[in-house]
Amino acid sequence: MEKTMNVYKGILSNKGKVFYGDDEAFDYAMSECAIQLNSCFQEDIPACKDFKEMFLEWFYSDNWVVDKYEC
Repeated sequence: MEKTMNVYKGILSNKGKVFYGDDEAFDYAMSECAIQLNSCFQEDIPACKDFKEMFLEWFYSDNWVVDKYEC
């Protein structure tokens, strides 16, 4: 079974920035928003997974292109 990976490419004011995979993109987005997660955040908890997906969608909705690649 093939897996897909999101690649986040900056445009306009974010030109030149590239993040491979959701984890790398999530870490960058959280640091840019000055948000620190505590040790209770676990991606296997449905609410945490939902937060990560929604946060990535929101943060990368402007000045970014998100491409899906099969790996």
